Amino acid sequence: MPDQPQLVSDDHAATGQSDGAAAHLAKRDRRPADTIWRANPREQGLIGVTDAIGWFGRRGWSLSVPLIDSQPYDLVVDDGERLHRVQVKTTTYRTRYGVYVVSLATRGGNQSFHTSKPFDHAAVDLLYVLAEGRSRYLIPSGAFRSRTTLNLGTSMAAYQL
Repeated sequence: MPDQPQLVSDDHAATGQSDGAAAHLAKRDRRPADTIWRANPREQGLIGVTDAIGWFGRRGWSLSVPLIDSQPYDLVVDDGERLHRVQVKTTTYRTRYGVYVVSLATRGGNQSFHTSKPFDHAAVDLLYVLAEGRSRYLIPSGAFRSRTTLNLGTSMAAYQL
């Protein structure tokens, strides 16, 4: 088998040593490799979208990705009968009882201002949630009323994949 390329962290770049670390470790980030948590929320969101694309694709659904990111949804999927607008969310936050909670509001901004846009039930058909530990949920937007946070406890257990 050919040699696999080794990633070199900043700590070892000057000496030429390789520690075999993943790309995120090259940024001096020492979290476990199997976590979805990222300091940059955009990176964590990309993990969720990538996971959703894989999940829908493995089931034979056709997928479309919007060309720009100003829509309230991240994907459009076709189950063979109709199109569904899908918003993808990720969460690593658990309550003290071990229940995941996902933030539904979309936050953004820059150094001078911040925005928060609540979940729009009319603009999204399905909510795909990737939780830490790779738990997945596919929830119809009509199955909940909240526009800011959603507890993934017993009321959402039927939607866990």
